[in-house]
Parts: sequence; C-alpha cells; structure tokens
Amino acid sequence: MDCDDQSYLCSEEVIRIAGARFLSRSVSQQLSEQGMRMVDLVETLVAASDRVARNDLDQAAALLKECKRSSSAAGNAIQRLVFYFSEALQERMINSQTARPPSSSSSSSSTSCLPMGVASQFAGVQAIVDEVTGGAKRPVHIIDLSLRNGAQWTILMSALAASSSPPQRLKLTAVGSQSQMDDSISRQMMEETGNRLAGFAATLNMPFSFHIVMVSELSHLKVHMLGLHADYDDDEEEAVAVYLDYVPRKLLRSPTEFDKLMRTIKSIDPDVVVVTEVEANHNSPAFGSRFMESLYFFSAYLDATEAYFFNDDYCRMAVESVYCGESIRNIVACEGEERVVRNVPLRAWRLFFKRFGMVEVEMSSSCFHQARLVIHNINAAGCRDLCTVERDIGDKSLVLGWKGTRLHSVSAWKFRHIHT
Repeated sequence: MDCDDQSYLCSEEVIRIAGARFLSRSVSQQLSEQGMRMVDLVETLVAASDRVARNDLDQAAALLKECKRSSSAAGNAIQRLVFYFSEALQERMINSQTARPPSSSSSSSSTSCLPMGVASQFAGVQAIVDEVTGGAKRPVHIIDLSLRNGAQWTILMSALAASSSPPQRLKLTAVGSQSQMDDSISRQMMEETGNRLAGFAATLNMPFSFHIVMVSELSHLKVHMLGLHADYDDDEEEAVAVYLDYVPRKLLRSPTEFDKLMRTIKSIDPDVVVVTEVEANHNSPAFGSRFMESLYFFSAYLDATEAYFFNDDYCRMAVESVYCGESIRNIVACEGEERVVRNVPLRAWRLFFKRFGMVEVEMSSSCFHQARLVIHNINAAGCRDLCTVERDIGDKSLVLGWKGTRLHSVSAWKFRHIHT
C-alpha cells in the first residue's frame, strides 16, 4: 500500500464513520464506492456485536453470516479486521450456548517485525544502558522474564561494548514459566537463544554467561534462584536490570500472583525495571466497551501491517493470525480467568506500580532518538511519518503508535528507597 495515497481511507476512519451510522448519527464525509462498502461491512460487524451483547443470537448469527461473506484473512485491512472479529464473536456465541469455557490463549506478544516493536526494543535497551553504565566498571546482570529470540540483547551487548565503561562481564538470566510455555518460548528455544547470544558475545570479547530459571508460575520466582552477585569478588557489586516485555498484562487476571511477583522483584532491588506493554484498554468488564476499544486498536495494527508487508507475505499472515487473531479471540470470546489478554494503558500501570513504591524514571533523549532512528530507517512507501514516537504525559515514558493511535509503551522504573 502506498501511504502517500490521499484517496485511501484509513481503517480507524472507517470504524468511526460506521460507529456513527450505527448510532444513527449523520456523517457528512463523502466516500468512494469502495469506502462505502467497507463502512457498511464494519457497521454490520458492530451491529452483530451489539446483538451478541444482548444475547439475540439468531439475529447476531444472521449479521455474522453477512460479515463472513465479505471478509477474509487475505483481504484488505478492513476485511481482515472483520474476519478476525467475526470469528471471535462466533466463538463467543458458541460458548454462551454450550457453557463450554474456551481454551485460554497464550498468544505471542512479539511485534518486532513492525517498526513500533523494533523501536520499543531499542528504546528499552537504551534505558538499561543509561542506568548500568557510567562510573566504575561493574558486572551487569539482566533478568528477562519473557525471553524469546533475544535480539534486543545483541543490541545491548553492542552498546555496552562501545560505551566508555564496558562491564567486566554480562550475565543474562532467563526466567521461564512452565504454565505459560508455548511454541514461542519453550525451554529448548531459550537454550538455543542463549547459545546464539554466547556466540555473539564472543565476537565482542565480552565475558558472558547465560542461565535459565524455570518455575511453574512466575509468582513462584524467588530471589535465591537468580544467583544475584554470584561468582564475583566480594567487593564487586553487579548492576541489575529487570526486563518485563509484555509480562504484566498476562498477570492481571491473578492479582494475588501478580503481587507475589512484584514483591520478589522489589526484593531484588534492581537498578532499573524496564517495561514494554501494549498501550490500550482491553480490560473493561463491559463487553461492548471492550469490543469497540479493541476494534479501534487492531484496525490501526492491521493498517500498519498492510503498509509494511505485501498482502501475500507469509510474515504478515503469521503475525496477524497468531498475534492479532488469537488476541482478538481471547479479548472477545473469553471471560473470567480464561481472558488472559487484559491490556491496560500507562495511566493504569502508574497506579499499580505506585503501590509497590516504584517511581517512574525519565527515559533519556538517547532512548527517544534511538526509537526515532529505527522508525526512520525502517521505511515503506513513505510511511515513515505515520509511525509515531512521543513522550507520554509527564515527559518520562515513550509511546509508539500508528497514525496517532497509541499501540505500545516503554517505561523505566526504580524502587523508592526510604531512609530512616
């Protein structure tokens, strides 16, 4: 798709017009024939979700049949959006009729094939570099609670090696939860990632060690499992960073377990905690609100994938099916503990982290420029200006988005020390 095409009606605008029409509000905007078809399609989807919410399943089924006739996983951004949401609504109807709890989704949160995902990684890594370098050369210990391909740690190694005070050694501890193991983060893949990272460290002549800690639940993690300050001389104090890459949202359904994990992290007393998260509100208990919030969010996401990938690109289809499709299914079709995708915005995380004595750290201008540089370099058909990086309220954290829709956030935190 050519992002400079002024005749192109973005997905978010289609949804806005469809929503207004569904609510019987007048819309003055003139639409092309194709644009009108897409608005009609989304309006039908919104009507179907309303009928599902009202438990009018016969009418909902008829509306969804119309949606499926005109949508496809291989269509344009709106057609793909309607396809995934129609599938999710269909599953919600089946669940309500059979009282069968749907299997919970552990969909991958990795979005690094898009500029926003890559930019958030670079910014997060820079936030760690800012906190663990400078002054005396200390060992650096990274604790990663969601290791996947580990690409961000090669970025970290390169940055540390080039710094004025490179660390004496780098230790990476990957924490895996057996209850959340899936194809993207199996123990075997974690071991393979560790081997690749060790090979990369060797090319930089950087002393490196890699350790895996497996627990049944992340809340069962204990400080003694992490080998903090181990293998060092008594006078060496390591710099510790905890990396939470799309981890907090997965634990919102179990507040008690989440509290346990946060207390453990607090006991670690890290130099910095870096958090990357989805910047959206998909945790409303009201189904209608949750549906519309997620519809807007994923419309922007699918708009972005359409801009950066060809329609038949396998990577695009895989990302949309696994990340978008499974996330939409879980948000729309599931309730209770089965609903594991519970994205909340930065303002909610601020309130949550404050309970544990955490204070937000201002991300440096280097973090901001790293993110901007990534977006500048990953350009597709003039789409550079459509992918945005901005500082959030208070100018401390970074928010990345597409055409003004906020999609991801990167924030850095420290635990407040109270001296008596």
